[in-house]
Amino acid sequence: MSGSTEEVVRLVKQARELVWKAIELADAPGLRKALEDADMMLHWSLWHLAAEEGLAPEVERKTVRS
Repeated sequence: MSGSTEEVVRLVKQARELVWKAIELADAPGLRKALEDADMMLHWSLWHLAAEEGLAPEVERKTVRS
């Protein structure tokens, strides 16, 4: 991976962590769904960058937050 790609991967992972925190705090179901969709898009961004990611982002979220 190039240096710029590594930086993108780092930033996307950081963004996912922030989205996960927002999901935990979200009260409105619509907002929660929008944040979960954002997490899914960030997950697939990492997958397309060939970063090591599983195929189920919701499982990753539960694993990291446990």
